[in-house]
Amino acid sequence: MTIRILVPDFTAPMAIPGKLDGDGKAVDDPDFRAALLAKAQGFAAALDELAQDLVGRRAVDVRFRALHITPLLKFCLINDEELFDGIYDEVVRKTARTPAERQVLDLMGYKASLTRWHVRSGARAREKVAQRRELFDTLWDLASALPEPPSAHA
Repeated sequence: MTIRILVPDFTAPMAIPGKLDGDGKAVDDPDFRAALLAKAQGFAAALDELAQDLVGRRAVDVRFRALHITPLLKFCLINDEELFDGIYDEVVRKTARTPAERQVLDLMGYKASLTRWHVRSGARAREKVAQRRELFDTLWDLASALPEPPSAHA
């Protein structure tokens, strides 16, 4: 089983996620991006550990890549047969306190509806999986490896 997860490239400047400037406009926030990158790296490490635990029972290959793109869509493609996709449905303004208090903007998808498509669910589903797989594969090929977290020995 292969699980591929495409995440935003939090190493490059972006307005959303970002912060509000003095005029109420979205601008880059390097500290917020660094926190989001650390969170993505933590998810990758946790999934890798889970995959290692499953070796011997069922081989699982979990792959993360990062693409410099403002995240609007969620994609999860499993074995090129099953697709979960949805749209981030809210931009949340919240207060970040470190390193300095400021209003940050974050895309949230907790309430977003994820649509499940499976190739065994009929012609329409097969077509949707094929279309999304083509888009996903294009984005995947354009993406880079998720940056490694800083070494504890650095």
